[in-house]
Amino acid sequence: MRKVLNVLRVIVNSITFVVMLMLAYAFMNTNPLLALLLVLASFDQFEDVYYYTTGRRLLPKWFMPFDIVFEVMAILLGLAIFIFSLIYFTYFQTWFFKSMLFISAVMMFSAVEDIVIWGRSFGVKSKELVVHRALREEEKERFVRRRFKA
Repeated sequence: MRKVLNVLRVIVNSITFVVMLMLAYAFMNTNPLLALLLVLASFDQFEDVYYYTTGRRLLPKWFMPFDIVFEVMAILLGLAIFIFSLIYFTYFQTWFFKSMLFISAVMMFSAVEDIVIWGRSFGVKSKELVVHRALREEEKERFVRRRFKA
């Protein structure tokens, strides 16, 4: 179960990484500051992919406030894609807009989940997500000291 969830997170964060890089390239001439923020936010998505594949963080814990800002940017991007696909869904009923509805919802969920994970690492109390309950149980089993009979 954990591997399937990690694969799903890697796919979603990789898509978000690519979309943010494409948007940064599109805004480079008109709004360089927004393009820079999108590049930094896309690096944050890449860092999430790195974390889910290797289990190690590239960014230190003091980077948390910036990470939350970049995750909020991912939420806003997902919301913009969701609204865009809803507006044009009636005009173009293709698989593209149907998939964008799903991708944007998953992007927003992934960004919120990353914010919750960062908050937990600092001891912030929040309601438990069903997704992480199974992961925590597997981690507990991994660190249980077992006695071997000689």
